[in-house]
Amino acid sequence: MKPNTTLLEMFLKPAGKVTLRQNVGLSYLNKYLRKLH
Repeated sequence: MKPNTTLLEMFLKPAGKVTLRQNVGLSYLNKYLRKLH
């Protein structure tokens, strides 16, 4: 179980960081587009 959990953490942690960055980027883009409109 331990090797599996470590592998999952290796895959999930970077993916979580990427999704979090994407969410921040999307919210920033939405605010920018609202200012344009």
